Amino acid sequence: MGPELFRSRMSIFLALAAITSCGSAWAQQPAVPGKPVIPKGIKFPQARAAFPKLPAPPKDYDPSKNILHPTVGNQPLHPLKAFDVRYTVVPSKGVPAVCRFVSDGVGHVRTETLGIPYINIIDYTNRTWIILDVNKKVATRSKWASPEMAMRAMPVLDQQGAKRVNAQPSPSGQQVVSGHPCKGYVYTTPGSRNEIWIADDIGIVVKSTSKTPKGQLLTTMSAYSGNVKPEEFMIPNIYKVVNTGL
Repeated sequence: MGPELFRSRMSIFLALAAITSCGSAWAQQPAVPGKPVIPKGIKFPQARAAFPKLPAPPKDYDPSKNILHPTVGNQPLHPLKAFDVRYTVVPSKGVPAVCRFVSDGVGHVRTETLGIPYINIIDYTNRTWIILDVNKKVATRSKWASPEMAMRAMPVLDQQGAKRVNAQPSPSGQQVVSGHPCKGYVYTTPGSRNEIWIADDIGIVVKSTSKTPKGQLLTTMSAYSGNVKPEEFMIPNIYKVVNTGL
């Protein structure tokens, strides 16, 4: 693995770890009426730039044909819902981030972090991992090392994810979060205690907190759409494809 690919994977893993502790048309639906709420005193200079816009990809991809759900402990690794969601991630120490997660509900997930020129596409059904280098127009495609590797890459975003980490009902019970009636759940990972709030109406995590010895991480949903197009998970036809370990 070259140093640039290693750095790209590390940046992606760091962004995904933050969320875990916590093509096209983007049909935004604010989590609350009006503008998404950004905590006072927090500035997002990178938020002024749009997510990288990819050119139209080939039309020979049909994710509906891939219906197998790889599992760990009899729980699917990926969400079983289709969604396109953005989260604002605010650590008690460090730099805030804006992340996007897209799922088609049948085994394909796309992740990206504003300001990082790499896009992650995970095909859970074919057990492949694609990293798009937006600047160099290169797509690196590889096989998983193990299901656990893909499991670490998939944060808890819905009820399926809550089952996967054996989340338990929160003592806080039910609350209205950002205008959504939610149920709270808690779960632990090595070195962290996490609380998530899943909306009853859209079935997605709208807020999460993660407490670690190094501080707290607050993640809130800023935009949501249930409309997902297949091209979100394709390699654009102008990209050079590099296969590793296939």
